[in-house]
Amino acid sequence: MRRHLPPTSRWLSHHRPPAADPRDAEAGFSLVEILVGVVILASALGMAGAMNGVATRGLSSSTVLNDRNAAVDADIAMVRSMAERYTWCSGAPSLEASDPTTCLGNSPSDESYFSPAVSLQDAKDNGDVGNGNKANFERACQDGSLSDDLIQRINNRPTPAGITRSAAGIKSAGRTHRISVLYQTARNDDNPVVRSVVITPPVASFCP
Repeated sequence: MRRHLPPTSRWLSHHRPPAADPRDAEAGFSLVEILVGVVILASALGMAGAMNGVATRGLSSSTVLNDRNAAVDADIAMVRSMAERYTWCSGAPSLEASDPTTCLGNSPSDESYFSPAVSLQDAKDNGDVGNGNKANFERACQDGSLSDDLIQRINNRPTPAGITRSAAGIKSAGRTHRISVLYQTARNDDNPVVRSVVITPPVASFCP
């Protein structure tokens, strides 16, 4: 005999909610997954910002360093020009040949620009020493003071921004008229520059 279910039971048997489709759980993100994604995105943005800051600082530092080296190059060129024009043709140090009675040349390309001229009469009367201007020049050659005035002129020049310059005569066992010029920044500077050049003024080649 067929058993009859109560009306309520029959209705429930025909109106059960459908079983959840497993694919529905994959259709969205949970709150935890969203939070994890936000954290990862924030970290990535933070790293990108930090890298951009490093790149910007690096570019700025490189610009400062290039500008300083260019300024040092320009100063070295000027110092070399001073050395090339340095003369004792008047019996005293000068950057220009100005005494027409003792300076036979007025251009550094002429060897008579550098040391005092000796007239035939001076040579006859005073032998190898010649006139007083010539004697002063030779004395400066012998005691090593020939380049002192040039060193002072170099050190008195305005220095490139952020750079110190120091010119000094190079000491040795024998006489030397070479000059060392050192350029450097402070020890704790973020854009360090250290450059050194050695200069020998052409006038020294006319020393006896």
